[in-house]
Amino acid sequence: MSALALSVVLCLVSALAYAGGAIVQERVAATSPDRPYAPLHRAGWWVAVGLNGLGALLHVVALAYGPLSLVQPLGALTIVFALPLSAVFVRRRAGAAAWRGALLATAGLAGLLALTGGDGETEQGLAGGEQSVLLIATGAGVALLFLAAHRMRRPVLRSVLLAAAAGTSFGMASVFTKSVAEDFRLDQLSGRARRVHRARCGRSSGRSPCWPSAGCCCHRRPTGGRG
Repeated sequence: MSALALSVVLCLVSALAYAGGAIVQERVAATSPDRPYAPLHRAGWWVAVGLNGLGALLHVVALAYGPLSLVQPLGALTIVFALPLSAVFVRRRAGAAAWRGALLATAGLAGLLALTGGDGETEQGLAGGEQSVLLIATGAGVALLFLAAHRMRRPVLRSVLLAAAAGTSFGMASVFTKSVAEDFRLDQLSGRARRVHRARCGRSSGRSPCWPSAGCCCHRRPTGGRG
């Protein structure tokens, strides 16, 4: 299995885990007493937390194998998987409006993947300064959304604002995770290239790898060093 196919499989399983966690959390929240932190005292809530943690872990692994432009949009399949899972496990049938929304989300996902290509060849990492600016801007935006949701009295609008804050945080977390994964992969490739280079130097000179007198570039003497 190629790395791209593996990332797609991991994304699909991650979306299933997220969908299962969302269904369990919604069920626990709906049946819990109307008092602060009541769902935290029920085992089902922590089962949902475990499912969300599994989904996050699989998403991180998928980012290590596939491009961000492919992995992140596939996370939108969570809402598509949530409908049949809810019908099977919670016995709650989705209405026509919900299925239309799922179909529109799938069509939008297909269009986005067609535009981005999903090959990752044009993806470039962020520099240190760009990461700092992105982190500050994202943190400020999420904080504003959270404050607006805290002051909002209508539950529907409050949930929309909180969902927007969560989605923004999730997207930016994926960006930084991909950056760390790329840096780790490049470090591994660099170390492997150095080992191959030293082994080739040893074979070409007939001596031990990277013998200094063989003229290997990795043993050049620094300026001002001892002779």
